[in-house]
Amino acid sequence: EIVSGDLRELESLTAACAGVWTVVSAATALCSRHPEDSIATVDERGHIALIDAAEEAGAAAFVYVSLSSLIARGSPLERAKRSVERRLRSSRLAYTVLRPTLFMDTWLGPVAGFDLAARRVTVYGSGEERVTWIAAADVAEVAVACVEGCVMDSAALELGGPDSRSPREIVELAEQIGGRSIEIERVSLDVLEQARSAASDSREESFAALFIHLSRGDTIQPGRLSPRLPQPRTSVRQYVRMAL
Repeated sequence: EIVSGDLRELESLTAACAGVWTVVSAATALCSRHPEDSIATVDERGHIALIDAAEEAGAAAFVYVSLSSLIARGSPLERAKRSVERRLRSSRLAYTVLRPTLFMDTWLGPVAGFDLAARRVTVYGSGEERVTWIAAADVAEVAVACVEGCVMDSAALELGGPDSRSPREIVELAEQIGGRSIEIERVSLDVLEQARSAASDSREESFAALFIHLSRGDTIQPGRLSPRLPQPRTSVRQYVRMAL
């Protein structure tokens, strides 16, 4: 049954949570173009209101998609995510917080200037720092398994993919697989820092902070998940083949 809800409207959240046993949320305003959407209204206050509504409606559990614990640059997005995590910890709900590393789908895609199909990519910083990339579909699979298997350990799970590669290594891999050269444009760390300082709103500042994080690398050794949960398995090679 589909019910319309809006994280900026408390009444709609109350209606959406009626009769619900488990809430799963991965919503963010980061890429939204709606003028009333912001990190504050959606990612922070909206999610806290959703937790409030879930509690009032008698829901039992909550699955929340947050950020890797290594993403700690103090951006509006990071602060909002941690605020929601704290609210969950103080709630009466059983919960699981999923903390994925950087999504391949976003940061190795055209939206971030990494357009393998067009054979033009932008690398940030040196492009030589490795990242433990993860696919959005793998995170979604873990979230669904949490619900279906009732795996609510009231804990945060760090999620990373099966391998770590730098952006330049991924370009080399794409050239090998595709048999064609790829043009690289580099954006220095200084330029990224300037972009963050000049950001006009919370979304621009958060994007700049994430680019800085990407340029400095993000590698983790994710712990083994519960046997009832699937281990993220999409490799960078698989993603590159799909992107080409």
